[in-house]
Amino acid sequence: MDSLSSQVQTYSPKYLIFDFDQTIAKLDMDWSGWAHGIATILRSFASDGEQIDEKNVNYIVQAKFIQKYGTNLADELKKFESEYQYAHYRGVIPNADVISIIHSSPVPKFIWTSNPKNVIDRVLAELHLSNEFQKIATRDDVVFTKPNPEGFQLLSTNLSQAPTDWLMIGDSIFDQEAAKNAGIGFVRII
Repeated sequence: MDSLSSQVQTYSPKYLIFDFDQTIAKLDMDWSGWAHGIATILRSFASDGEQIDEKNVNYIVQAKFIQKYGTNLADELKKFESEYQYAHYRGVIPNADVISIIHSSPVPKFIWTSNPKNVIDRVLAELHLSNEFQKIATRDDVVFTKPNPEGFQLLSTNLSQAPTDWLMIGDSIFDQEAAKNAGIGFVRII
């Protein structure tokens, strides 16, 4: 398989968007209580008899609940994510290939992540990457996380909207679907 750098070069993007966790770096975090916390919040908004499967509270499920119950639910989820991830953060393992692209690419760079701002700021400072990005769309900035294109809309405001100008680098199906929903190119790291 081609190297990540050569895959990116094939697109010749004017703007690069990076996912964060599992892309720029792997967050070492205790996720064991995350699903329970999300499920508890969803249950507090759910109608009587509405079932919440704690094993399936991903961002797609959360989006359906937010559409049904509104931005108060979104705000509760954001607050939980921010507090939970910051408190359970243990460290970071940088992805050298992706960080090399960040340092070497002359085009403006952005982050589009479902992680909260306080964690992103902390890790970027640890990795000495705080000044590398023109704009960052975090969990705190959107109502709907990936794969909804809301984060891209925040990043691309006042910039070219041409799909061929943008390339997203990510690790997950949510990243891939987000890029597709935004109409931009995508390279998946392994």
